[in-house]
Amino acid sequence: MTDPVDLEAYLDPNKRIQMKLEMSLSGLGKTGVVLAIIDAIEYSDANAGLVRYFEKADMPGVIVSVNKPLVDLICKLPPTPFVQNKIEFVDCISQMSGAPELEGPHYNYLESPQQLVELSVLLNKLFQKIEGNKFLVVDSLSTLLIYNKPEAITKFVHSIANKIRTEKVLGVLLIIKTEDNMDVIKILSQFSDSVIEVRDHQASLK
Repeated sequence: MTDPVDLEAYLDPNKRIQMKLEMSLSGLGKTGVVLAIIDAIEYSDANAGLVRYFEKADMPGVIVSVNKPLVDLICKLPPTPFVQNKIEFVDCISQMSGAPELEGPHYNYLESPQQLVELSVLLNKLFQKIEGNKFLVVDSLSTLLIYNKPEAITKFVHSIANKIRTEKVLGVLLIIKTEDNMDVIKILSQFSDSVIEVRDHQASLK
């Protein structure tokens, strides 16, 4: 598996990440729930960085995009065979926003970010579709909190956390740190095997 310190470097644009994150991911192995708390200034680089990390590890997986339409997300990712063939994309925002939809066997669409039950069912199907170890990136819990009550999000995360551990998944759940969602972050941390905080060009492990 890719050296966990690489994930720190990819999450931070200046690649000045502390060794605590490496220790965390090496302890998780290839499965587990990682809550990644990211400052808004660092956030735009997170998705592409995580894709590079999992591509280097040759680990297929699923990206759930709630923050931006899939047509915009794809433009930010490298057009490699890994991105084109080994990632299942779930778009929760395009149909609601009216953004154009992409056609292809790996593009999945839901009507809105409020369809948490449907999202959970779809993730279960995609986990079963992908053989062996796999990853999940949820981008992001912050956007899901705009469309759902905090109680619904904590219930959703608790549900997929159980699936992550039983389906050989390394799940990275992205959330932007704000004063408004600190209480939610504390609760979600209880469901996570590791908590990463990327801020001020550094990373720390909690």
